[in-house]
Amino acid sequence: MNPLIVMGLIAGVPAVLISLFRSKAAMVFMALCAGSVLTTFAGATVIELLNVFSTNDSDSALAIVKIGLLVAPAFITLLLVSRTMNGPKAMMNIFPAILTGITILFLVVPLLPPGTKYSIVATSVWSQLLQYQAVLVGSAIFICLLQLWGGARGPRHKKRGRHSK
Repeated sequence: MNPLIVMGLIAGVPAVLISLFRSKAAMVFMALCAGSVLTTFAGATVIELLNVFSTNDSDSALAIVKIGLLVAPAFITLLLVSRTMNGPKAMMNIFPAILTGITILFLVVPLLPPGTKYSIVATSVWSQLLQYQAVLVGSAIFICLLQLWGGARGPRHKKRGRHSK
């Protein structure tokens, strides 16, 4: 398959799912960060545990396990926080959703099997994305934190006067 199509699917499917499920992109982004930590610290242990039960030690199987650990928390969060963005807030959620998809791309590509990974890394689009990786991921973090902080407060109540009910 064309590497540009694979890149588009890796980044585009999560962004579209976030929009379709009307989930808060910031929550999905933070769950993706948790999945990244899970993959980093527990990935090798999970693979060793799976090797006890399975003799399949292929690169594809290892990639599937690592990618599964990475995206599982985000996917579960996507389902749990569905329909949390309504009306005009849903439009404000599109940009964080796109940045979440791009961040998933940056995290998934190194975990892919070698053939797929090298075909993506060899493209000029990937090298251009890498030039802006810090800006894109930093923007995703900043915007998602703003979205989380903005929704952290409960509804504001007006102070009532002494004689109002």
